[in-house]
Amino acid sequence: MQRALNRLLESETLGRSERLCRFLAFVVDRSVAGGADELKEYSIGVEVFDKGPDFDPRLDSAVRVDARRLRAKLAQYYASEGSTDPVRIDLPKGGYVPVFRFAGAGDPPAAVEDESDPAREFAPNVQPSRPRDRITRRAHMTAAAGLMAALALFLVWQWRKDRGVPSVAYVRSVVVLPFVNLTGNAAYDPLSDGLTDELTNRLARIDGLKVISRSSAFAYKGKPVDVRKVAAELQADSALEGSLREGGQNLRISVQLTRAADGSHAWSESFDLPKGDPLGVEAHIGDTIELRLASHLPPDSGFRPALNEQEQRIGNLVVQANHLMQRRSEASLKNAIEYSRQAIQFKPDYAQAFAVLADAYLGYADFRPREETAALLEQARQSARKATELNPNLAGPYGTLGTIAVDYEWKWREAEEMFGRALALNRNHPFVRARYSRLLSLQGRHDEAIQEAKLADMLSPVSTVIAGALGQSLYYARRYDEALAQFRKSLVLDPSYDSGRRSAARTLAMLGRYPEAWREAEALQPVSASAEYAALRVWMLAKEGRIAEAKALASQAAKASSISAAGAMAAVGDREQAFRVLHKAVAARDGNVVYLKVTPVLDPLRGDPRFEALCAKVGLKGCRI
Repeated sequence: MQRALNRLLESETLGRSERLCRFLAFVVDRSVAGGADELKEYSIGVEVFDKGPDFDPRLDSAVRVDARRLRAKLAQYYASEGSTDPVRIDLPKGGYVPVFRFAGAGDPPAAVEDESDPAREFAPNVQPSRPRDRITRRAHMTAAAGLMAALALFLVWQWRKDRGVPSVAYVRSVVVLPFVNLTGNAAYDPLSDGLTDELTNRLARIDGLKVISRSSAFAYKGKPVDVRKVAAELQADSALEGSLREGGQNLRISVQLTRAADGSHAWSESFDLPKGDPLGVEAHIGDTIELRLASHLPPDSGFRPALNEQEQRIGNLVVQANHLMQRRSEASLKNAIEYSRQAIQFKPDYAQAFAVLADAYLGYADFRPREETAALLEQARQSARKATELNPNLAGPYGTLGTIAVDYEWKWREAEEMFGRALALNRNHPFVRARYSRLLSLQGRHDEAIQEAKLADMLSPVSTVIAGALGQSLYYARRYDEALAQFRKSLVLDPSYDSGRRSAARTLAMLGRYPEAWREAEALQPVSASAEYAALRVWMLAKEGRIAEAKALASQAAKASSISAAGAMAAVGDREQAFRVLHKAVAARDGNVVYLKVTPVLDPLRGDPRFEALCAKVGLKGCRI
């Protein structure tokens, strides 16, 4: 059944609609897991389409409309690219429980929709399947035999589940899924995240128990999930999940341990605790869960009942370092390095601390003088490699190594391999996807880049850096209106995000909206003395046609980053100086030159043979655009 579902989800007919794919995957997974009776309009609206608990299907027809669209798409798929599929998945009218049919069992006629059905125009006529040659029939028979074997295994599993026969004797690997805040009050979001972190950190200290990383688990935050499917994707045999509800003066916190093999609950428990002591709540829940989990651990687990003060401090240091690292300012990155180092001093084999340290070094290198860059990059490389040695399942360090391979080594193929390895470990790592998007952009693969950046933004919709990354992918594709919307989103998330503000100013100038562009640029006044700000002003003045004013300030842009400085020189017509800046940057292996192929500020230099030669040295081809 899973193969039949995967074919649909990856098809041209259905694969482009994330909403319908989520719908189909949910009803199939829930049905196969024995939860067909739970497939009601309300549950689908809440769990698939993120409707709130006040969702009323009588007033909101979203589920019914999408069900019609899904039926039409299914009919379209099986009439075209899926006509030879050995198993067919249908969604009969009048309900939401899917039906599975084997080839040769008689394909049903196309569903006849009401005239009021908005998806009716997309539903083609389904023609009866035609006879195939002997080879095709043999292939179908082989596939059907394999599917029947899989069905037999499923029935055995269901029999074991119905009789309470456990498929996993002990918990050997667990993922702590993000606690869900069901109070409707965002003030409890820190508590729900804190509970997740508390349990992840505590359980990670149990010898013999594999705990999936926080970053992997948080990729599912805010999304309807099938616990069994998520645990399987993250290679855990069990999942710990919980929720918060409000009741009077107390909070009700519900926690349950689910086995990935059969979806059964090893145990579940609810706690009513006072609202006023979030730290006390976290500690109490943590202590209790450790005790409950003890009876499900293998005898050699080395269970310890609680974190000591030093272990708690280590976990807090890494969480703080990761938060600071993502802010991407010089000061925050410097502090992230210090916090990560402190954590490593306490615990030299803490892989996650090395992963954060590697990222912090890499980001900090962008802010430091060129003579410091090589040493910082080597520290980033060594830290990332150490993280992969300690925990080969971490995706982030491979993304860091991929970024170094792009920016400073110009090893494009090796970089893509690193990102492929990272995404194979965790396809829902938002920062790896954002960095991979950048790699694609730099090569001029804009459609792929934008798709990756959008996925990253969906996985982490409140990340300033990722919002900016999506904006950059659109900017390099010359889709300026869309890029501007993303840069403004990044500034709503963090008004102090200088990179987003500079990008917004450049984009507005590209659109010819100069008064707005200058307002964004002037908001950078706290850093107005920097050469980067001077280069931006020179470029904007020249873009607006104020060449004399631009030339008068051009000398101030000389110490800006190579691309900004060369762009400013090219804008005022000093092509020779622009090329001198770029030649020097390429000779010094300056990381900024990877933008040669795509940055709009160097468009005045394109077509010059010297520009093509520079691109070739960096490993880029076709820089004319």
